[in-house]
Parts: sequence; C-alpha cells; structure tokens
Amino acid sequence: MRFDPNLSRGEITEHLVRDALEAWGEQRLPELRPVLETTANAIHLIGQARLEPTEVEP
Repeated sequence: MRFDPNLSRGEITEHLVRDALEAWGEQRLPELRPVLETTANAIHLIGQARLEPTEVEP
C-alpha cells in the first residue's frame, strides 16, 4: 500500500485487506482482520497529525 493522507480509514482498511488477501489468501483473512483494522486506524491517525517543522534533517 502506498501512503496517501487523503484516504479515509475505510479506504486504508480496503487497501490493507486487498494486500493481505494477495499475500496470505482468503483463509487467513478472518484472523488478520482485527490487526488490519488497528493498523488502518493508526495509519489514518498519523496522516491526520500536524507535525511541527524541525531543524533536524532526516
């Protein structure tokens, strides 16, 4: 998945689910779904955060 801060939490979840299906298959999806939803929530929150500029270069 490519990060896009304009995506909704649901859209992020959809992307993660598609990637999980491709990587691990339909059979593993039920046990992965809670982790995917938690991850989507975290990615969405990071995308919404306003970070202050710093003087330190990456």
